[in-house]
Amino acid sequence: MRKHMPWRHIVLGAILYSEQSNDAGSLQKLYEIVEDSGQDASLFNPRSLEVEPRWGERQRFQHTIRSTLSNLVKEGLVEHVGRGKYRLIAEGRELARNV
Repeated sequence: MRKHMPWRHIVLGAILYSEQSNDAGSLQKLYEIVEDSGQDASLFNPRSLEVEPRWGERQRFQHTIRSTLSNLVKEGLVEHVGRGKYRLIAEGRELARNV
């Protein structure tokens, strides 16, 4: 079985990377970053890019990102700053840089 990067590391890295854009920390920007990096099959399972019809029109990875963000907020690594907007706090930023 192939090992993939944990989703929490993917999401923390995407938030850190998004800070270079005008749309820093937005859910749509995070989706874009992760989808673009999905070409690297070692990062996560490419099937995550498929649409799961029972969940609507969203790709599988989008549900995973939303769930992971919720957990990261609960852990105190990410702050939810508005609808669809997230920001790393100090501990999350340090973890993202060390991944």
